[in-house]
Amino acid sequence: MRARPTSPELWIALSTFAVFAAGLIVATATPGPLLTADDLASFGLAWTMSGEGAAPMPPQAPYGLLYPTMLVPGWLVGLDDGGMLFWARTVNALCGALMVPVLTAFLQRLDGVRPVPAIAAATAGAMMPAFLLTGSIAWSERLGVLLVACAALVTARSWDERSGLDGLLAIVTAAAMFAAHPRLGPPALALIVVVTVALRRLGWARVVGLLGAGVAALWLVEWIRAAVAEAAFGSDGTYDA
Repeated sequence: MRARPTSPELWIALSTFAVFAAGLIVATATPGPLLTADDLASFGLAWTMSGEGAAPMPPQAPYGLLYPTMLVPGWLVGLDDGGMLFWARTVNALCGALMVPVLTAFLQRLDGVRPVPAIAAATAGAMMPAFLLTGSIAWSERLGVLLVACAALVTARSWDERSGLDGLLAIVTAAAMFAAHPRLGPPALALIVVVTVALRRLGWARVVGLLGAGVAALWLVEWIRAAVAEAAFGSDGTYDA
């Protein structure tokens, strides 16, 4: 009997696990910890969000809340400083691994790209050395790159399918981007505008509603960010150029 071909879903799962394992190995094998103001701010915001009180620091630029939110479980289960660093590296490895299914889905929307080559290309993209090496530091870079890839996928989907669901996906993705890092605000707004243009055939009422909901979502993210930063650092942060 001939062996049954391996399904693309299994290859995606295996590649995702391999990238996660490689990312965690590289992150934990890196000498350190290398702690900067950005690391301490992420841990401090997570500390405040977990209900432990303020985490005073000198005035800082604004930080996104989505990455610290992913660190909150570590404080909630009582990890010490070393355990929190390992948890942050685990989160980074997971964000890197999730690039595989997202990039695979994006590549498969391109004409003529078969599943196995798409999975291979996505795995190679998720394993870039510069991408792996940032996994040892408690930064939101890996999360940001993952969300930009999600934005590309949502954009491609909106122009292919042009359904009302694409508008909701655009708003959620844009809000997540802005919550990951304030500097992703302009691309987040651009995502909403591009998807709105793609969905214009659904009617101007839908277009206006989508734009309004998108701007409202970004405003809500900024309001929450400022409130948490004020509680943690005594300052809502000052935007630079």
